[in-house]
Amino acid sequence: MSDFIAALIAFFVIDPLTAELDGKIAGLKSAPETAAIVRDCAGAIGPQLVQKASGDYWWAATTAFSVATGLTAPESLLADGPASCQTALSLLKGETGEEPGEA
Repeated sequence: MSDFIAALIAFFVIDPLTAELDGKIAGLKSAPETAAIVRDCAGAIGPQLVQKASGDYWWAATTAFSVATGLTAPESLLADGPASCQTALSLLKGETGEEPGEA
């Protein structure tokens, strides 16, 4: 069952998150270090999201639905991530001038 949940989270949450972050990075005219920090965050948050989903099926289902339907911006999931994600959020906010998760 946990492999199935991991696959769902990867498809509905992690893939959109990675795509959104890659789009943000491509649009930034910033140092390569900024891109590296954001990519490190994306790599660190994936396993954390899968672990959380494996232990909380309700969270997994509601998060996957919310991200897939656009109710929740994928990058808003970074807020609960490790320290590298807090740095990435700050950099994204500073570079784009908008709060992460805003369109």
